[in-house]
Amino acid sequence: MIEKRKVNEEFGDGYVGIEVNYREGLRGSKVVVMEERDGGVIGDLMMGGDGRNGEGWLSEIELSGVEEGMKEMMG
Repeated sequence: MIEKRKVNEEFGDGYVGIEVNYREGLRGSKVVVMEERDGGVIGDLMMGGDGRNGEGWLSEIELSGVEEGMKEMMG
Protein backbone atom coordinates (compact mmCIF):
# COMPACT_ATOMS: atom_id res chain seq x y z
CA MET A 1 0.00 0.00 0.00
CA ILE A 2 1.11 3.51 -0.73
CA GLU A 3 -0.20 6.95 0.12
CA LYS A 4 -0.64 9.45 -2.71
CA ARG A 5 1.89 11.81 -1.15
CA LYS A 6 4.57 9.09 -1.39
CA VAL A 7 4.17 8.24 -5.09
CA ASN A 8 7.23 10.29 -6.15
CA GLU A 9 9.27 8.80 -3.35
CA GLU A 10 8.39 5.21 -4.33
CA PHE A 11 8.24 5.47 -8.13
CA GLY A 12 10.38 8.49 -8.96
CA ASP A 13 9.77 11.09 -11.63
CA GLY A 14 7.55 10.31 -14.57
CA TYR A 15 4.66 8.81 -12.60
CA VAL A 16 1.43 10.29 -11.32
CA GLY A 17 -0.81 9.09 -8.49
CA ILE A 18 -4.58 9.55 -8.71
CA GLU A 19 -6.58 9.15 -5.50
CA VAL A 20 -10.06 7.71 -6.04
CA ASN A 21 -12.60 7.77 -3.21
CA TYR A 22 -15.30 5.12 -3.19
CA ARG A 23 -18.82 6.51 -3.66
CA GLU A 24 -20.94 3.83 -2.04
CA GLY A 25 -20.67 0.37 -0.56
CA LEU A 26 -17.07 0.60 0.62
CA ARG A 27 -15.42 3.30 2.67
CA GLY A 28 -11.99 4.57 1.83
CA SER A 29 -10.00 5.28 -1.27
CA LYS A 30 -7.39 3.82 -3.57
CA VAL A 31 -4.44 5.32 -5.35
CA VAL A 32 -3.92 4.51 -9.03
CA VAL A 33 -0.33 5.00 -10.20
CA MET A 34 0.47 5.39 -13.89
CA GLU A 35 3.17 6.83 -16.08
CA GLU A 36 2.66 10.52 -16.84
CA ARG A 37 2.68 9.69 -20.56
CA ASP A 38 -0.33 7.35 -20.11
CA GLY A 39 -2.07 9.91 -17.93
CA GLY A 40 -1.51 12.49 -20.66
CA VAL A 41 -3.23 10.27 -23.22
CA ILE A 42 -6.20 9.66 -20.89
CA GLY A 43 -6.40 13.34 -19.96
CA ASP A 44 -6.29 14.40 -23.60
CA LEU A 45 -9.06 11.94 -24.51
CA MET A 46 -11.18 13.11 -21.57
CA MET A 47 -10.79 16.68 -22.86
CA GLY A 48 -12.02 15.69 -26.32
CA GLY A 49 -8.61 15.34 -27.95
CA ASP A 50 -7.28 12.50 -30.08
CA GLY A 51 -5.10 11.00 -27.33
CA ARG A 52 -1.84 12.50 -28.52
CA ASN A 53 -0.07 14.24 -25.69
CA GLY A 54 3.22 15.39 -27.14
CA GLU A 55 4.19 17.43 -24.11
CA GLY A 56 5.24 14.47 -21.96
CA TRP A 57 3.83 16.14 -18.82
CA LEU A 58 0.34 16.71 -17.43
CA SER A 59 -1.20 20.15 -17.25
CA GLU A 60 -3.66 20.83 -14.44
CA ILE A 61 -6.62 20.40 -16.78
CA GLU A 62 -5.29 17.07 -18.13
CA LEU A 63 -4.67 15.86 -14.57
CA SER A 64 -8.25 16.81 -13.73
CA GLY A 65 -9.44 14.79 -16.74
CA VAL A 66 -7.45 11.75 -15.60
CA GLU A 67 -8.86 12.04 -12.08
CA GLU A 68 -12.41 12.24 -13.41
CA GLY A 69 -11.85 9.25 -15.70
CA MET A 70 -10.49 7.13 -12.84
CA LYS A 71 -13.40 8.16 -10.61
CA GLU A 72 -15.88 7.11 -13.28
CA MET A 73 -14.18 3.76 -13.80
CA MET A 74 -13.47 2.89 -10.17
CA GLY A 75 -15.54 5.14 -7.94
